[in-house]
Amino acid sequence: MTISIWDKYTASHIYDSEIIWSGPNSNSLPLDCPIHIITAYNPFDQIFSFYENRCRNELLLVDIKNHSAEIKPVIVSSPNHDWQDESFAVHGISREQACDLAQSYDQRAIFELNHNQLIVVAVNSYQVKRSRPRNIE
Repeated sequence: MTISIWDKYTASHIYDSEIIWSGPNSNSLPLDCPIHIITAYNPFDQIFSFYENRCRNELLLVDIKNHSAEIKPVIVSSPNHDWQDESFAVHGISREQACDLAQSYDQRAIFELNHNQLIVVAVNSYQVKRSRPRNIE
């Protein structure tokens, strides 16, 4: 059975050097909700070099800062850490603004966090594709 890309996204863990934002034993969130998780890494499953991904994320960070939002760096990874993307947790922009930013970097999806859920949103339609409890066992 093939697992859909949306299911893979839904299984993602989000964390930084201090806390787990979403995944096993997740902590209280350090930003007000909703929080949008955005990256410019590896658009549509294309594998870019570390340097190219970093450059893309630096440009994304400038674009996010133009929205006067609160920003914290985070890592989004698969449960087994086979892949990890440097990303930004952003409070102070709408779902549509987050999707538009991500789409400008050829991303398929963003994450939205609230106190209880991790939500996967398709950037081209702003629609929720999947969700799960933010704290998973």
